[in-house]
Amino acid sequence: MANLLSFRRLILAALFIYRFVVLNLKSASIAILIIPALPPFLDGFAARKLHNTSEFGAFFDPFADRV
Repeated sequence: MANLLSFRRLILAALFIYRFVVLNLKSASIAILIIPALPPFLDGFAARKLHNTSEFGAFFDPFADRV
């Protein structure tokens, strides 16, 4: 579950870059950027709450945050 939230943020970041740079849709791109930026703590909270932590998640979550 937590890794899926991080993966979703990564996909939305790629979609933002594509729409902003390639399609030059600035206002729609900003909306896509705001959606995953609102709850960045949810994936870590979900992992701890469900006792579903992993080494991959510990690497992937900060990576998705930086992208």
